[in-house]
Formats: sequence, C-alpha cells, structure tokens
Amino acid sequence: MLVRKYQSLLEQKKTVILLSLKEEGKFPELDELIKHIPLKYIKILEHYFEIMIKKEKIKKIDPFTIATNFAFINFGYFFMKTRINLGEETFSVDDFIENNIKFFIQSLQ
Repeated sequence: MLVRKYQSLLEQKKTVILLSLKEEGKFPELDELIKHIPLKYIKILEHYFEIMIKKEKIKKIDPFTIATNFAFINFGYFFMKTRINLGEETFSVDDFIENNIKFFIQSLQ
C-alpha cells in the first residue's frame, strides 16, 4: 500500500528530514533534495487518483488537489509521530490507515 511505503520511506530518512526542517534555508542543496520526496509521492498519487476517477471509484475532483491533501495527511502523521510522540499504540501505522486514511478515501466516494 502507498501509505505504508511512504511512511517507511519517511522513517528511513527521518534524520535528514528533521534536520532539513530545523536548518531550512541554510543548505539549499539539502532543501532541494528533501522537496523531491513529497513531490514524487504527489505525482504517484495524482496518477493513481486519475485512474480511480476514470473508473468512477471516486468523485470527479482535481487529482492534484486530492494527492496533495493525501500527502499532507501522511506527512502530518509522520511529523506528529516523530515529534509529539504520544505513544506507539495510540498512533500506529495500522490505526492511522484504518481510521484516518479510510475516512479520507470514504470522503471521496
């Protein structure tokens, strides 16, 4: 599933991502490198949502808008889990997918 793969990627690059947030603007090459992570994910999602719209599985909504919102939700989860740390059980990936992602997808149908 795209959510698990993206969360795994963010987890693998956690140190660099958090450093880039802390040092934003100080290392332009790092800023440039980091921005490719969500941009690539958004392009993949946009294509996926275009297919789902054509198959009439979801409403006709701008695929880029859906993709960016989906990416925001995923990054928000990663950031909250990483920085706020309210406990693994409260915010496990499985719970996140079952509750938040499922809710998001249902809102598109």
